[in-house]
Amino acid sequence: MSLRSVNLNLLPVLQILLRERNLTRASNILGLTQSALSMALGRLRLILEDPLLVRQGRQMVLTVKAQELIPAVEDICARIEGLFPLTGFDPLADRGKFVIASSDYCFELISAKLMAAMEKAAPYAMLHLVDVPHTTLEPHAGEVDFFILPKQVFAAERFSNMRYEAFLSDRFVAIASRETASRYHAGNKPERFALYYPGLVAVDARALNILCGWDGVTGHVVAQVQHFNVLPGMVLEGSCVAIVPRKFAEFLCKSYPLEILDDLGTTGERTDMVLAWYGSQSTQPRNRWFRSLILEVGQSVGSAEAPWVSANEAARGPLPNTRNAIFGSDT
Repeated sequence: MSLRSVNLNLLPVLQILLRERNLTRASNILGLTQSALSMALGRLRLILEDPLLVRQGRQMVLTVKAQELIPAVEDICARIEGLFPLTGFDPLADRGKFVIASSDYCFELISAKLMAAMEKAAPYAMLHLVDVPHTTLEPHAGEVDFFILPKQVFAAERFSNMRYEAFLSDRFVAIASRETASRYHAGNKPERFALYYPGLVAVDARALNILCGWDGVTGHVVAQVQHFNVLPGMVLEGSCVAIVPRKFAEFLCKSYPLEILDDLGTTGERTDMVLAWYGSQSTQPRNRWFRSLILEVGQSVGSAEAPWVSANEAARGPLPNTRNAIFGSDT
């Protein structure tokens, strides 16, 4: 099919339909009537020889071909926008929504400072903080502006369309109830462990050996937890030791009768979090503005050592495999 025979005005329509998967939302964003959008969808179906959107129960879902089109369509639209850059973005007048997907650990660290920064810079914009499923990012394609996750998540080839920057670094430590800590200081090694993982990474029992630095660990993992709000009760009532990022441990110890076991042997293991976004959004002024704002917040929370990852590195390809999926350090 010749490019001249295709109405290129359908391209942004296709982009929004693939993002929203909802005709009503898409028509509002595009400023089209429902009937006009339905006609445009009909032409797209004819050109691409695929239904693209089909009804499944009460929802519209993308066909397999439509899902495969997302990276190419986003890339093409981003390149076209780069040829004709948008100007005049004013955060003070912005009334849109910024959607961030991350773990409760990261939100606990940044939400207050981010809200304070937004109040000054973009007082009418809204933050939408959402959880990340423990298995995949794909359901969020086109629905989330930014992800804050361990850097090794994006090592997979399927995330080659993502870009990311260093956000914050942390070290893993052990926390215990004061009673358990007293027994430990008296010479009794912990035997029950709970592992916290900050979103979308697999954890296995081998992490215990690496975290604690013991050759002959006799303890065992009794829980793997993605949501930190359940940890204090598990540690206090279950007499187990939790392995968590230090910034999070310090927060918990201020709120609960817990103690950090600094000498347990967890030094040296690091989790490196990155701020990630879809490459197709890199040139959008609104995305660039918010990206710079949230990166400043991340730097104020904790130093992210810039040499270990950059957006340019992400663009060149996947990162090397890490020693264990729970860690961000390759050393």
